[in-house]
Amino acid sequence: MIDALLSPLRAVGKYAILMGRAFASVDEIRIYWKNLFIQMVRIGIDSVPIVALAAAFSGAVLTVQTAYQLETPFIPKTIIGSIVAPSIMLELGVVIAGFILAGRVGARIAAELGTMRVSEQIDALEAMGLNSIGFLVLPRVLAGLIMFPVLYVVSCVVGIGTGIFTGHIGGFLSVSEFLK
Repeated sequence: MIDALLSPLRAVGKYAILMGRAFASVDEIRIYWKNLFIQMVRIGIDSVPIVALAAAFSGAVLTVQTAYQLETPFIPKTIIGSIVAPSIMLELGVVIAGFILAGRVGARIAAELGTMRVSEQIDALEAMGLNSIGFLVLPRVLAGLIMFPVLYVVSCVVGIGTGIFTGHIGGFLSVSEFLK
């Protein structure tokens, strides 16, 4: 019973120690600069198409559903844009970027590091005197921290853009009405 309660705390403690060791080697990032940029491309740039696709569908569906729900003569059509844009910027943009980062990137990093552990590449790095946490973990964590805001902006721009496009093509409202 007590072990079941302490198990999550142990996991959080192990994670905190790992992050502490990773950020303690932040002064070594100048040595691993190239690795940081490689991870930024893999985490950020390679995730842009899937983030854009998810945001496009979310923006389109949100616009159509908002227009459908507000189909009444008492509410002006311009309110659709006032609902869709803040909804994407405050809620959906972050969720979409976060899910893609957690799912796609998290699975890739876990598989990559797991394969390196099984094939003893991490042991080889440590035998050569390299700080394996500074070399493997820190660039990935920093790349995620740097690229998440970029993915968020992409998600917001594409979501709002497809919301405008869907509203115009669907005949719900014009571009100028959406932007009011």
